[in-house]
Amino acid sequence: MFIEETREIIRNCRFCLMCRHACTSARFTKNESDTPRAKALNLWTVLEGMRSFEASDAEVFFRCADCHRCKQHCISGYDVPAMVEAARRDLAAVGLIPNEVRKLRRDILETGNPFGVRAPIRDASNACETLVFPGCELSCQGGEVMDRAAHLMTHLGRKFEVLWDGCCGTPLRSLGFLEDARLVAERLASRIREARATELVVLCPTCLIAFRQGWVPLPEGVRVRFHLEVVAEVLAQKRLQGSRNPRRRVLVHDPCSTGRRLGEYDLSRRVLSGLPGVEAMEFFLSKGESLCCGGSVISRRVAPEMGRHSASLILTEAKEAGADGIVTTCPSCRMHFNQQDVGIRAYDPLELLLD
Repeated sequence: MFIEETREIIRNCRFCLMCRHACTSARFTKNESDTPRAKALNLWTVLEGMRSFEASDAEVFFRCADCHRCKQHCISGYDVPAMVEAARRDLAAVGLIPNEVRKLRRDILETGNPFGVRAPIRDASNACETLVFPGCELSCQGGEVMDRAAHLMTHLGRKFEVLWDGCCGTPLRSLGFLEDARLVAERLASRIREARATELVVLCPTCLIAFRQGWVPLPEGVRVRFHLEVVAEVLAQKRLQGSRNPRRRVLVHDPCSTGRRLGEYDLSRRVLSGLPGVEAMEFFLSKGESLCCGGSVISRRVAPEMGRHSASLILTEAKEAGADGIVTTCPSCRMHFNQQDVGIRAYDPLELLLD
C-alpha cells in the first residue's frame, strides 16, 4: 500500500489535535472524520490490518481541499497532505473513486484539461525566446488575463509564443492517478521542448510547482519564472506606468498554492505597492493563515458546496471591509471568486498593472 510510505506521519498524527481547527473541509462539514487527526486514525486501522478501505474513506479523502493548512499548523512539520495523497492512490488502486473523480480524470485524459472543453490546439512549436504557459484555467476561460500577459510580453520586446493547451498533470497526481499524471506531464514537456525557448513564464502557481519540482521534465537551461516576477521586475525598472484607474481599495488574497506551497507572499504585495491608484489591504487571516477559497479544479468538481461556502467567507469579509475587489495570484481562485456573483470582483495583478 502507498500509505505505508507515510506510516510515520500517520502514526504521529492519529492522536494529535493541533491542526484540527485549520482543516477547510472539516470546518464546512462539521464532521470529525474530515479532520486530519481522524484521517490518520482511520488510515492506521487500515495499515494495521484491522479493516480494509471502504467507500466512506473515498468520500472523506477526495473531499480534502488540498489547502495545506494542516501542514502549516503542524508544530512538528509533518507532511500531512502527503498522507492524503497516498491514501487517494490506494483508493484509486482498489477502485474506490467517487463518480466526479472518475469524470475529472476522464476529462483531463480526453480533452487535456479538467473542464472537459475540447479546445482547438493552437501551435506553439515555433522557436521563441519566451514561452508563456497559462495553465488549464486561463487556457480555457482566462482571455482577459492572457490579453494582458501578451501585451506585457510585447511591451518588453520579447519574441514569445503562448502554449495554450496542455495540463501539467497536477490534478491527476493529487487525485492518486500517478501513471496518468506522468503521461500527461511528459506530453506537455515534449511540446515545451519543441518550442526551444530559453525562458518559461508560468501564470498558474500550481503549474509552477510542477515545473520547479521537476514533475514536468524541462530541457536544461530553461529558466522558469512566475509571471509576477516579470511584473515586479518591470515595475522596479519603471518600464510601465501602472494603473491609470481611479483609486481602488483591494484586499490581497494569498492562495494555497502561491502561499503555503510555494512560500511566496511578498511578490503580489510588492507589485501592488508599485501601482499608483491602488491601496492594498490585508484580510484578517493572511499569508500562511489565509483561508482557502475552495476553488481548486478538484474541489469545484468533487465538493462544490464546500467550495462555495469557503469562497463566501472570504467575499463576505471583502464586502464588509468596503473593498473594491480582491487581488489573487491564482487563476483558479480568481475564477472561483468571480463565479459567485456577489458584486466583488477578483483580479490578477496584471489586470491592475495594465488598466
